[in-house]
Amino acid sequence: MKPSNEIPGPTQKKIPTRVIAVGIVRKNDRLLITRRRLDGPLGGLWEFPGGKLEKDEDNRSACVREIREETGIEVKIDSFLTRVKHAYTHFKIEMDVFYCHYVSGEIALNGPIDYRWIHISEIKEFTFPKANLKFIPLIKCID
Repeated sequence: MKPSNEIPGPTQKKIPTRVIAVGIVRKNDRLLITRRRLDGPLGGLWEFPGGKLEKDEDNRSACVREIREETGIEVKIDSFLTRVKHAYTHFKIEMDVFYCHYVSGEIALNGPIDYRWIHISEIKEFTFPKANLKFIPLIKCID
């Protein structure tokens, strides 16, 4: 066999896709946002609570579970808002976004380092990840 003079091209790794469920939690006329840890990915940015689906879990159940785990509160889903697709350097996300309403509980953070109940009119005062910026304009004004 003759040696080849061709240099092999770069191998393309398949970028993993993470499926995420996020809740826009309403309590009276305010929305819940949480702040990411400073030392992690997208550190220090604000976001709507939620997270990755577990194996064999549907997006609605994941949304309610993740909000409970991250914040200690119980919510009920009202409706589906949208699905956002976004690509980061090492992974892609598909984020299902739901309107939820607060049912019960006191905030007890597990993961996030801060939280706020804000009016939608205050949202521009906070820095969000780009994926959140794709659905924020769709949030119906509740002021």
